Amino acid sequence: MTHEVQRHVPVSRAPDLRQEWGQFRLLQRGSARRFLNTITGSPDADPVPFVIWATALALTPPLLTAIRTTLRLSMTANAPPEVIFGFVNTFRVFFLVYAILLTLLVTALIWEALLPNRDDQDIIGTLPVRPALLAATRLAAGYRVLLSFALALAVPVALLFGTASAMQPGLGSVPRVLAAHVISTVCAASAIFFTLVTVRALAAAAASERLADHLATLLQFVSILVFIETFLFLPGLLFDLLRTMRTGGEVPSWYAVPMWFTALYGWVAEGGPRTRDVNAALLATVVPTVSALAASLLPARAVANRVQQTLASHRASLLTSFVRRLVNAGSWGTATRGMTVFAAATLTRSRRHAVILASYAGLALAMAVLELLTAGFTDHFSLDAPRRDNLAVPLVCLFFAVFGFRAALARPADPAANWPFRISSPHVRDSRTAAWLIVMLCGVAPIIAGTLVTTLAIWPIGVALRVVAFNVAAALLLTECALMNWTLVPCATVHVTASDAVKSKWPLQVLVLYLFAFRGADVEMLALRHERGVTIAIAVMIAVIVAIRVRQAITSRDAAPMLDPVADDSLLLLRLSEGDT
Repeated sequence: MTHEVQRHVPVSRAPDLRQEWGQFRLLQRGSARRFLNTITGSPDADPVPFVIWATALALTPPLLTAIRTTLRLSMTANAPPEVIFGFVNTFRVFFLVYAILLTLLVTALIWEALLPNRDDQDIIGTLPVRPALLAATRLAAGYRVLLSFALALAVPVALLFGTASAMQPGLGSVPRVLAAHVISTVCAASAIFFTLVTVRALAAAAASERLADHLATLLQFVSILVFIETFLFLPGLLFDLLRTMRTGGEVPSWYAVPMWFTALYGWVAEGGPRTRDVNAALLATVVPTVSALAASLLPARAVANRVQQTLASHRASLLTSFVRRLVNAGSWGTATRGMTVFAAATLTRSRRHAVILASYAGLALAMAVLELLTAGFTDHFSLDAPRRDNLAVPLVCLFFAVFGFRAALARPADPAANWPFRISSPHVRDSRTAAWLIVMLCGVAPIIAGTLVTTLAIWPIGVALRVVAFNVAAALLLTECALMNWTLVPCATVHVTASDAVKSKWPLQVLVLYLFAFRGADVEMLALRHERGVTIAIAVMIAVIVAIRVRQAITSRDAAPMLDPVADDSLLLLRLSEGDT
């Protein structure tokens, strides 16, 4: 009888690792594209032209500052060392603070795509892909987008500013200055990015899906608010920070991060002993990186199981019920009521739309605070009577509410779900009315109600009612102008972002904000000083609104809303096969 001896042969894990590496590379390509589409808000369009123009716009201020600093250094070659280092430190602090702010903004823009969502878990969760691998692809793709942006911001400025170091031997050699500029910028951007990723991952792991979405929206609002406020007060912040660096006094906690990475810049460029600030900069880069990896990858399986085992909550929100009752009580047609309720439900359920509205809310609050602070610095701030500064606050809020909801309504929640509108073929008048109702009910009405309560509490009834009446007429006029050429189905039309948004449209929006909010406050103040001034101003605005409505009735008599607009400068996906979808 023969006995066969069976030997245990260890199974190699190399094929599994190779398979996971292939999955990682494949998923990471789609993730990088998703991040760029998240920034532009156009899932079917080529985001490259828009991203290029946005990067060029972001590069303009530091590049002009680098040119100015280089010219100063060339004209002060024989100046004392303290003067030279004053110029250099000013530029270093400015660029690093600017890079930190832009990192905060870019991370806020890609906030919703940093982690796998419910759709990702439903689609990929049934495949042999580990949840940690899926989370790693999202994190790697997000950091790849951020790193590309940081290098595009740092390298041109480093090449220009590095030439100035050849004129001043004490600033370090050209290669060291180039390396210092790039390394300090990448480290500062990485520290901010991975800190926010850690917060986002912990919120997703510790809280429920709905609470995590609400927290993400709140952090988006705070990020935009901090970015705008810091950017607008950047000259004063730089002056105070440089004075603190010269005097060597106690450094406030909010100046710690720029101080750390400025010290890292100087240490790499000029050499010398490694100081405490340099060590803090290195720790501020490494610790958030490790914590972001741990918070994103370790609970990935538990988060995926929780998402797959729980049903998505699609309960009708209070806002949706409120809008439905109001439109049903009116005399609008069936198409208008359906599109209005559909848009309200989308705004309350879609995280993408919540992020857009949170961004505009942060802009509104930042500009309102800036107006009040400017009034407090230049003159004694007072609420005893209407003044230009306190009258501009509700106008600023109305501007961002109108254009914020307009931007949100132009983004679809799911373009593949707009088939009911393709079948029914509504009139463009119905889609414009639905957009008008959403803007007025959800954006304008809360601000008008808050203005009414506030003004009645601090001013006489007659003055308060006149201010509110002026604001109502101004809001109606602004909404009519914003929706004058509206031809989309709210939250259903495929959105295509054109590079014109960063070429020419944003200066126009800034001009409209200046005219409507700040010069409009002057007009309102002038109208309040005369007995019939508010009545005349309201009559003029109503006449303009009527003229716009007549023009719309003539130009869009038989028009239908667009569901697939095309931008002239974008490359669209042709979808010639099912694999393209």
